[in-house]
Amino acid sequence: MGSRSKKLLKTVAKFMITGLALYYVFSKISWSQVTNLLINAKPLFLILSMVFFTLSKITSALRLQLFFKNIQLFISHKFNLKLAWIGMFYNLFLPGGVGGDGYKVYLLHKQKRIKVKLLIQAMLLDRVSGLVSLLILAGVGFLLLDQSVFPEWVWYTDLLCLLLVVPSFYLVVKILFKTFEKPALRSLVWSIGVQLMQVVSAILILAA
Repeated sequence: MGSRSKKLLKTVAKFMITGLALYYVFSKISWSQVTNLLINAKPLFLILSMVFFTLSKITSALRLQLFFKNIQLFISHKFNLKLAWIGMFYNLFLPGGVGGDGYKVYLLHKQKRIKVKLLIQAMLLDRVSGLVSLLILAGVGFLLLDQSVFPEWVWYTDLLCLLLVVPSFYLVVKILFKTFEKPALRSLVWSIGVQLMQVVSAILILAA
């Protein structure tokens, strides 16, 4: 079988798998409810929600590029954004939510000849910085709640965790991922921006 036939078979297989996945998802949707929601929704809020979500994905891609530059992997913003969108597509249809990251590692290793270990570390730290930013936002959010319904020690524990989370993250990076020590703290700032934009996007969907 020639290389052209193999590529054609792979393309057909991809379309079939995607088609089956879409059929499974759509078969679980109540279209009458969806139609009713869309008819009564406020279009401006939905459009703004999509804008903020798109901005969050662009910011997320730029955050990952911080780690790429640190391992001498220089790619254009356009190519980086393509990777982000393709990765998100794979994450929707492959179990575990890491299909997109795996694809990025495979493609970048194949095209740029960067060590797989470094690429995996970059992807992992990108995810971890996102998780740490969520912890920070959750901790700050808890401090804004009515504290009279919680024991006093819970408030102080939350405050202590907030004070320790960033130094702990930096220490882990310094010990286990020394190559990425330089962009680690900057990535947290980008991550907080990503999460805030996605929170705004979710609020706008609810408002719609």
